[in-house]
Amino acid sequence: MSTSHHEEQQSELIPGLPTDISTRILTHIPPHHHPRLRSTSRIWRSFFSPSSILPLRHHLLHHHLHHLLLLFPRDPSLSSPLLLHLPRHRHHHLAFTHLPHLPCSPHFYALSNFLPLPLPLHRLLLLGGSRFDNRSFPPDLPVPSPDVHSFDFASSSWSPLPPMLTPRGGFACGVGAGGVVIVAGGGSRHGLFGAGGGTRIGSVEVLDLGGRGGWKEMARMPRPRAGCVGFFVGEREFWVMGGYGDYRAVGGVLPVDVHCRDAVVYDLERDEWREVGDMWQEGERERLGAVAVVEGEGGAGVPGVYMLDRNDIFR
Repeated sequence: MSTSHHEEQQSELIPGLPTDISTRILTHIPPHHHPRLRSTSRIWRSFFSPSSILPLRHHLLHHHLHHLLLLFPRDPSLSSPLLLHLPRHRHHHLAFTHLPHLPCSPHFYALSNFLPLPLPLHRLLLLGGSRFDNRSFPPDLPVPSPDVHSFDFASSSWSPLPPMLTPRGGFACGVGAGGVVIVAGGGSRHGLFGAGGGTRIGSVEVLDLGGRGGWKEMARMPRPRAGCVGFFVGEREFWVMGGYGDYRAVGGVLPVDVHCRDAVVYDLERDEWREVGDMWQEGERERLGAVAVVEGEGGAGVPGVYMLDRNDIFR
């Protein structure tokens, strides 16, 4: 075999096939196989690099992409997050990929109640949380975190973003049109502790990911609340539901959270909040269950809001 012919084969994705056909074949390979395939050849290492394969899959397989589910088993600086590739068909196997650890600090540990926020263009934000500081006293008192990190799936790396003005964990957050991130409420409660512990805040901040500035403080919520959920409806309304505000003592001893039955809506253009009333009547349920928000294609239309209450699903 001549040297020129050998070099020509090495420059082909699949020897003997045109580049466009080879590209379509290889982009159909599920992502959890990509790390092993990169060691096949130099050209495959380049082709299956995240910066190359992710845009190709989004362009060529837009209507056939797998759904992805990102799980954080525990503190992401100690335990690698898991990216699950959910199969489109029952006969396909569930697969997962380990993501890099969040950059760790020698002073903080046991991060809990942080918020992951998916962004367009293969990015993810991880905001706030509650953690322990080995420099603080008492050492078993959790403190909220202001830290914000961005994960780029194309480069498979974490990078820091400007920290929030007010440290918080267990808060409502969302991303609106133009890459505007909003956070509302939250507190310092850690996942190791139950009702009555930690602080509650009502402060609100926004970050324009397209600009070069940091966080900007906005109008506060009508009342402090933590453990709440938030989502955008359209381009200018940010809804905050559930959570807990104050707490009461049962028998003067046992602390019990007073859960919020109402929802509040923030208008980004007017920088003001409005209350929309209770979501359920007294005695119907104690608190808001787990909430999932399903948006339309490209974020268009009014999102569907679903709540899981034991074995029942409400909309």
